[in-house]
Amino acid sequence: MQMCTLSPQQQSEYQAEIRQDVVFSELYKRHFCSDCKTLVLKKNNLVIGGCRFCSASGCAKIYEFWIESQWQNKGYGTYFLKKVLHRLGAFSQTDIFVLCFNNNIAMQALLSKFQFVSTTSVVLFENGESATLWTRCIPKQLTSLSIAHELLKSRIRKGDFVIDATAGLGRDTLFLCELVGTQGKVLATDIQQKAVDATNSVLKEKGLDHIGKAILANHAELEKYVANQTADAVVFNFGWLPGASHTVFTTSKTSLPALQAALNILKPGGFLIACLYYGKENGIEEKETLCKWFSALDSSEYSVLQCGFVNRQNKDPLVFLVQSNKAKPHHHSFF
Repeated sequence: MQMCTLSPQQQSEYQAEIRQDVVFSELYKRHFCSDCKTLVLKKNNLVIGGCRFCSASGCAKIYEFWIESQWQNKGYGTYFLKKVLHRLGAFSQTDIFVLCFNNNIAMQALLSKFQFVSTTSVVLFENGESATLWTRCIPKQLTSLSIAHELLKSRIRKGDFVIDATAGLGRDTLFLCELVGTQGKVLATDIQQKAVDATNSVLKEKGLDHIGKAILANHAELEKYVANQTADAVVFNFGWLPGASHTVFTTSKTSLPALQAALNILKPGGFLIACLYYGKENGIEEKETLCKWFSALDSSEYSVLQCGFVNRQNKDPLVFLVQSNKAKPHHHSFF
């Protein structure tokens, strides 16, 4: 398999999606668990490659990775593996293991390109073939998402009431439910029904649907669903949904009203965290508008922190943390 890179125009022709009906090698079946999924690469609705994997907290295993023979030597393997690794969190906080046949020289070269190394773990199959487990040996990169999660873990307490204003696929909602615990509540909103359904499905699957739920709602209208000064925290992802198409994105037209509504529903001492993805199809208009809005907040009422990487050429999202400094109401009486 030749190692080459697709142009941005070529990349836009491809998409990856979860499929449960893709046929996979019988040879691997005994290694699969009930959580295994298949990620496929499609060109004009034709499946040209696939990846069979399973993932758990902090760890993911790739059991099969393939590109149809007529599409090999054209850079699709490099492009697809990068997408898979991003999806599984290989560039942040997830350990990745790949099972690779020892006679698959092309796949070994591809794994080496992404800084995988072979281990001493070898699997023998009934037909006499063998495969070796490969893993990445480099330190995990610090990312905007990992920073946002660390901020959330340091601030959210058991029993808190938290709003996930952009539910997406439910990953942040799930994370927030785990932080607030059984005494807390998480309300997630999204304008796409499929996102609401996906979020509620993952919460039910993980047994956390008694803590969190997603509703179909515009985050610019948060005050319709949450009373003022009742939320301990509000979380946003602006721009596009990580891992999804960049052609669907937020704009300042709804982001600004959503942020103002979030400040209104925050308790005194509560906080807001927003990740802002920018620079591709959505450009920089939303980034410039929101940065200006955050900078203009009254410092006597709000403390605002902006976090971003200065040496990554705008490849990572910005992270904003806003804490409400408004005085908490007191009801003391001298009588």
